[in-house]
Amino acid sequence: RWQETHEQYSRLTSSPMNQVLLVGDSIIKGLTRYASVWQEYFRPLRALSFGIGGDRTQHVLWRLQNGELESTPRILVLHCGTNNVNTDHASDIVGGILAIVQFIQSKSPSTTIVVTGLLPRDLYPSFRRKKISEVNRQLEELIDFSDEFADVHFLRPDDDWVRGDGTLEESFYHTDYLHLVEAGDRKLAKAITALVTKLLD
Repeated sequence: RWQETHEQYSRLTSSPMNQVLLVGDSIIKGLTRYASVWQEYFRPLRALSFGIGGDRTQHVLWRLQNGELESTPRILVLHCGTNNVNTDHASDIVGGILAIVQFIQSKSPSTTIVVTGLLPRDLYPSFRRKKISEVNRQLEELIDFSDEFADVHFLRPDDDWVRGDGTLEESFYHTDYLHLVEAGDRKLAKAITALVTKLLD
């Protein structure tokens, strides 16, 4: 099933719709779940979504190295790493994400890259939430202050994903407190497309 999805994405990569390419895990895949969200935010940008649930950074890198980046999208939006959080150190997750960024830079130098920060997860503060914050902090610092990543943009999740008391904003999440319901997908889509539209101008 995973291989079939990868092959399907590889066939789509030369589509004229591929001006903006979204790549990553179930958070990216979820942006296609609600037709109204996709039609409003991404269809006007001629976007494609190459998301596979459960993918870790190494899976996303392999997919791009093996057929999913045979075109030159103007913008590539990347979200992955949350599936590495249970087992990997924050610095290793950051390294995995930046390895993907560096591959995209070498394969498609004219593509502008947007790295979306990992969304918070778990209803209450947890080791995963803490690690995600550390991943985002390192990514933001490395991307914003390194000449190597001059054409890479970091999109930090805003504070509205978490309530003032430290609990997750439940209206955005399924009861696994990881995957998004329509309101969460809409919020994420709005943030991504606001930055992408600005970069396309």
